[in-house]
Amino acid sequence: MHKELGSEGIKSTALCPAFVDTPMTDFVKGQVSPEEMIRTTDIAAAVAFLLDVSPACIVPEIQFLRPGESL
Repeated sequence: MHKELGSEGIKSTALCPAFVDTPMTDFVKGQVSPEEMIRTTDIAAAVAFLLDVSPACIVPEIQFLRPGESL
């Protein structure tokens, strides 16, 4: 998005969470410890933070969200 829309002044940030604790990831729950699973509330908090910050403060980048981390 940054390459395509950056010239229009549009910024983009991608959130890249690890395994999210949802029914869709049930297939890995025996292989990934519960501490390594990202909660949906963690993702919601990261998105809320990015939406709350002034666009002038955000640079186009990829955010890797790991369990227990916050932005």
